[in-house]
Amino acid sequence: MTKLKLLNYINGEWRASTASEYLDVMNPATAVALAQVPLSPATEVDQAARAATEAFLKWGQVPSRSGSCLMLSPAVIPSLLNLQSVRR
Repeated sequence: MTKLKLLNYINGEWRASTASEYLDVMNPATAVALAQVPLSPATEVDQAARAATEAFLKWGQVPSRSGSCLMLSPAVIPSLLNLQSVRR
């Protein structure tokens, strides 16, 4: 069975990694491998860290009421549902 190879989420985009090695993501309850995560090279990790830093600084400027609305926006709900389906 081919395992799902996960993508990197960098600066609002899902991106395939240039990694040549992957690590299994295990379900701790069943010890079954659910997917594989890339062992991303330093350049991709640096891109992700820079994008996260920029996003964090921008997020700090968003009023808390607006931020909570964004977190429950229709754009976020499919991701939450996807996480729920992986849990099962």
